Amino acid sequence: MFLDEFALHLSGRHRVVRRLGTDIGFHTAHVTEPGTVDTAAVTDLLLAHYRRHGEEYERCLAELLKGFASGDPAVVARAATTSAVLSQRVLPKSTFDSVLAHRERFGADGVFVAHTGSLIGYLFRRRPGAGVKSDLSAFFHSLGHQCSFTQGGYG
Repeated sequence: MFLDEFALHLSGRHRVVRRLGTDIGFHTAHVTEPGTVDTAAVTDLLLAHYRRHGEEYERCLAELLKGFASGDPAVVARAATTSAVLSQRVLPKSTFDSVLAHRERFGADGVFVAHTGSLIGYLFRRRPGAGVKSDLSAFFHSLGHQCSFTQGGYG
């Protein structure tokens, strides 16, 4: 399903629960780690994880919704980082600890991951300058990956 705005989507039910609009946007620096995740094969594992950490996910979701409602990308980025930390407990990314540890060094507003995929990276409210992009490329290269830069979202 492709939408022209952010949305809260329940993939198991193939249903949009809430539309979140187009007021927020980010610049990203990200990599794709090797391998694939078979979403169907990890569904039970994920559901058990979500149940075990339900309160943490509820707080994270509340923060995310607050960020979208107020149009505050910093709040959305913080919620994305919290969600990424929670995801690391169930479907870990090999570079996660390094990426999280260097977030402030690069001035990133947050860290994001594909919860059922192999994407990991940084969220920036403002486009990183050439020097930061060079440093990010070198950092991800030191982890064995090619860095990509993308503008995401709508704002």
